[in-house]
Amino acid sequence: MRTATSKVIAQGSLAAGRIRGLNTDLDHLLGSTVEQKYRQKDTTGVQLQSTRTEAIALYRHIWRYSRLFVWQNEQGKPWRDVLRNSARQEYDLARHEQDPELVSRMIVSGRDAVHQVVDKFMAKRDQLEQTPFKPAPPENTF
Repeated sequence: MRTATSKVIAQGSLAAGRIRGLNTDLDHLLGSTVEQKYRQKDTTGVQLQSTRTEAIALYRHIWRYSRLFVWQNEQGKPWRDVLRNSARQEYDLARHEQDPELVSRMIVSGRDAVHQVVDKFMAKRDQLEQTPFKPAPPENTF
């Protein structure tokens, strides 16, 4: 026994089959109209939005991984702050870049640089953890 919903679906598919069988030009007309609409649609906004979100995600990664650098440089500034300021300056310089290919290259190279720094940091940390701790000899205070 059929339910009311299945009857409506069956009738809709039969009606669609009749329309398609009688008028194939309608499918061609609708298909070409939809294709034209999508061809004319401007997709640069979508590309800018995705590169924008990727750039923001990269900036957050830089900010997050800079927490690992707690020691100070030669001027006495924490490396964390130096790295964050450097990232901010580079982002400010590239803020108004309109070429999507160039923006994508910058994002890819920035992501690669972050991964290389983090990999080197983790390798050095693992190396330090595996070496046995040797305390300094006591000084004679006589």
